[in-house]
Amino acid sequence: AGVAVAMQDTATGDVSITGNTITSSNNDNNASTPYAGDAIYIDLFGTDVSFEAFNQLRDLTIDGNYLGTDAANTAGQGNAGHGVGIHIEESTIIDRTQISHNVIANNIGDGVNFHREDDARVGRDIVDPIVGEERAVLIYENIITTNSDGIEILAQNGNLTTSDFEIKDNTISTNSRDGIFLHAEADATMLVDIINNQLTLNGFNGIESTTRSTSYDGTDRRDVAGTWVQNNISNNSRHGVLITGRLGNRDMLFIGLDGVDPVTGADRGNLIEANGRDGIQISALLDPVDGRVKIANNSILANSTGGIDLSGGSYTFAGSGLFSSIDNNLIAFNDGKGIDINSNGQTSFIRGNTITENTSDGLEILSANIITVTEDGVTRTIPRFDAVTSVTAIGNFIDNNGGRGVDLQT
Repeated sequence: AGVAVAMQDTATGDVSITGNTITSSNNDNNASTPYAGDAIYIDLFGTDVSFEAFNQLRDLTIDGNYLGTDAANTAGQGNAGHGVGIHIEESTIIDRTQISHNVIANNIGDGVNFHREDDARVGRDIVDPIVGEERAVLIYENIITTNSDGIEILAQNGNLTTSDFEIKDNTISTNSRDGIFLHAEADATMLVDIINNQLTLNGFNGIESTTRSTSYDGTDRRDVAGTWVQNNISNNSRHGVLITGRLGNRDMLFIGLDGVDPVTGADRGNLIEANGRDGIQISALLDPVDGRVKIANNSILANSTGGIDLSGGSYTFAGSGLFSSIDNNLIAFNDGKGIDINSNGQTSFIRGNTITENTSDGLEILSANIITVTEDGVTRTIPRFDAVTSVTAIGNFIDNNGGRGVDLQT
């Protein structure tokens, strides 16, 4: 690593890394080190089996660095690992973290990679969908290009607290995989606000969120939530937004908000345009879909396979499933359906949308006991024989689509 910070067992400290150029770091091929060519690597870990490590990193600042490039954008200077790698485990604590004003480019690993496991704590356990609210980890005003994932956040194991992040005002483009990738496993929960970013031209999805349990129908309580507003999510090779698994259970997931920012007057929806697959897809491919999402005030335009696709597949027990509110969006010019609901246990409220000029149905609803989801050669068939689908559509303008205005199937 170019810079490696290790905090062991009971260490406490503050770290500031500013104004550096860190390029061409190599993998040391040493199995005893956790890094493999990262520009910056921060590690909070334990070594004593008799107690849980409780290191405390109360103030971390990574600001104004060039990581994998320089001010002249000289070619061939990428690092072998991540631009920034952060790992915390056991009962360690990280808070007041700022990653800002960096240029992170050309790295073989991710631009920013954050890995939390065990009962390690990140920030405070609250949610309020207001633009500008600060979280424990702030990632803002960076240029993150030509890495693997632009930003990857992985949370595993316990849910003593929610891991909370704010990703704001970044340019995250031309990365080979996702612009932002979020993944929660076991009982881990995360709250990630994504605000006013340019998420464009990435090789996979603009934003991808996944969850995983010990088995497909497992009872672990993993969850991803947050407020995603004012982003430009365009020209990504796959979906604009892809979610597979649990979402919005402990706190709700908002993709766009109605109205304007009370301070700046800026619209609080997202532009989700010209992506290679759906504008937004929520599916049960990797994990059952279970939770609450509101999709509001977005412009979902000219995506290659459809506007919004909600492909059910929930748990087999009563009361589970996807609860969605789709309000006041412009869903137009998509090559496919405007809104596609494939459900074996969903409740949807669809209000005040303009759904027009899509090449297939404006709104298609399929209610069935068995749903099959297929993506990238992976197929998941989900049976649920007590399934009830409820869709309420009020005050929508559905006009001039290539198929039916509304198509109901069972």
